[in-house]
Amino acid sequence: SAGLDVRELASLDREAMHRFLTEFQRTQRLLAASPVPVVAAITGHCPAGGTVLALFCDYRIMARGPFSIGLNEVQVGLYPGEVIASAFTRLVGSRRAADLLTRGALIDAEAAAVAGLVDELAEPAAVVQRACAYATELLTLPPNAYRRTRQLVRRELTQLFDASREDLATVIAEHFFSDETRQRMAALLRK
Repeated sequence: SAGLDVRELASLDREAMHRFLTEFQRTQRLLAASPVPVVAAITGHCPAGGTVLALFCDYRIMARGPFSIGLNEVQVGLYPGEVIASAFTRLVGSRRAADLLTRGALIDAEAAAVAGLVDELAEPAAVVQRACAYATELLTLPPNAYRRTRQLVRRELTQLFDASREDLATVIAEHFFSDETRQRMAALLRK
């Protein structure tokens, strides 16, 4: 995923942006609370919105090679919000998350594996096949024990949405329409 379509988002008014962001957060919640495991097959670059979706999956397999992944929101004047920042921190740890999030840094596949942002690397042509194989492995486990254990280890992730003290859609929509962000977005679209 190349992330969210910045050109499309730039065309939205405040109301449409709020609706979109509310739906995007709902999608994150659905992934986090999915009754079945979700394995992300990351076959190339995966900035911003793509990384957000991957955060809420059970397992992430990324293509080995010159591909980047991360939350570069700060680079374009956006704020990731509590839920996304907490989900990111859950994977990479607080010290690394503080560095990467505040810089809006994108990292390569190897660094993402070392950091814990992705769980496994595979050759680009084998990513989807490996993701399917991993998901199939999960299906062979005793279903009740697996389901209950999975709920236990993902409880912290699913509770992020209820624990958040901010209305992310409102906060991000406010940031999105700031002069700072509009200037950064315009520069990005000119590239």
